[in-house]
Amino acid sequence: MSESLPYDGGYRRILVGGLLRLEAVTEPLDLPGHITGLNERLRAPEHASLRRALTVYVNRVIVPSVAPELAVAGVGG
Repeated sequence: MSESLPYDGGYRRILVGGLLRLEAVTEPLDLPGHITGLNERLRAPEHASLRRALTVYVNRVIVPSVAPELAVAGVGG
């Protein structure tokens, strides 16, 4: 999606769906597409804190579970 969505119920469902799909990823090569999709939806300036939280979540939870060989030492603990 090329534009930021308004913050309403539909927007929340899209974000939650994106997070659930991200959590369901089992192949490391699938991660970039899912992460990019969520970042695109959060590109508006008012979502800066959500983008930062997504980055922390991906680095601490998703990467170690899907691609432990890519996890940066000290980030997940």
